Amino acid sequence: MAVQPDGIWYYNVTEENLDRIIEEHLVGGNPVEELIYHRSSHAD
Repeated sequence: MAVQPDGIWYYNVTEENLDRIIEEHLVGGNPVEELIYHRSSHAD
């Protein structure tokens, strides 16, 4: 799963992890570091 325009790709996106990504990253603005497998170099 990719979150744009942040350029962050998540792996292991289970229902539980998706809830975390929504709450922590999309709502809270803090990427879930342990679930990131790729971060685009051109993202701010």
